[in-house]
Amino acid sequence: MPPSNREDQTAPDPLWQQTAAQWWTNAATLTLIAITCGVVVLRLLRRHEPEVVRRR
Repeated sequence: MPPSNREDQTAPDPLWQQTAAQWWTNAATLTLIAITCGVVVLRLLRRHEPEVVRRR
């Protein structure tokens, strides 16, 4: 249950109202963070053990 408005306890807090645009922005940001972390891990693995990663 989201926090309620102090003046009217039945009305939801406006900060918890979400839009489709905000959802897509959050999803795109999460995807960008995941790709960035993946690239960093691949670079660190390649530097740590280059013969294992490049064997393919």
